[in-house]
Amino acid sequence: MPSWLETLRDALDQVEYGIVLLDAKMTACFINSAFHRMFGLPPCPPGRCYSFQDLIYHGRDQRLYPIPDDQLTEYVQRRIDMVRSGGHAPVHLRLTDGRVLKYECIELPGGGRMLTYADVSVLVHALEQMQALATTDDLTRVMNRRAFYDAAQVEVERARRYGHALSVLMLDADYFKRINDQHGHAVGDDVLRGIATTCKTMMRSSDLLGRLGGEEFGMVLPETPLPLAVGYARKLVDAIQAQPVQTSAGSIEITVSVGVTELGSDADDFCSLLSKADDALYAAKRRGRNQVCY
Repeated sequence: MPSWLETLRDALDQVEYGIVLLDAKMTACFINSAFHRMFGLPPCPPGRCYSFQDLIYHGRDQRLYPIPDDQLTEYVQRRIDMVRSGGHAPVHLRLTDGRVLKYECIELPGGGRMLTYADVSVLVHALEQMQALATTDDLTRVMNRRAFYDAAQVEVERARRYGHALSVLMLDADYFKRINDQHGHAVGDDVLRGIATTCKTMMRSSDLLGRLGGEEFGMVLPETPLPLAVGYARKLVDAIQAQPVQTSAGSIEITVSVGVTELGSDADDFCSLLSKADDALYAAKRRGRNQVCY
């Protein structure tokens, strides 16, 4: 091996990101030390070279990919096909241990490929944390008002585009000021967290939940016509009443009032739907609270 090639190999072994050089047959001509460390890859037996398929199967066997077992074969084949098809924009690979690797495939003359893997976990997790802080209500850990409005408007537009049903709920804790006055704001915070927890346990993955401010929450139920939404709201009212919140002042029974509306054929945007749900909510308040109006 020419001395300059040995120098290059030694230099690539010193970098902190993983590098794999493949020939046109998808055989690894070079794998640097960082890649071996990243993936726990043992040295290749003497007289043999790893193929890219070997590398992917090693990750699969080590359960490095956060992919359900019934989807692993398809995932592995997709990764292999991506490299065979040529260069592509960098993508983030998420591993089961929480690491995030910035992966890139670069085409080389003669049909080879250079694969690079940079650990960007700290940066990605920091960005995700910042995004969560910007979109999540600190107290209840549901979407804050702005994030909820943005996500809800997307769902309204999607429902209108495809002619699907969609319902909107507004929920308000009954006599919340009385709770704050009698027990203090810390107990009031416990009550709000309890309401949010019950809502989260009863909602589907496609539903949206946000805190609109104070003791008011909003929900968007895609693919849900009004009769089903009203039935869901009544179950929610019953569930909250049946689950007293444990606070520093003891167990506190709470009730909520809910207003429900449905996306109609007119040109409703989310704000107008929420306004209609709000009207229904206040009708529930006027009729005695702890009930649903629509």
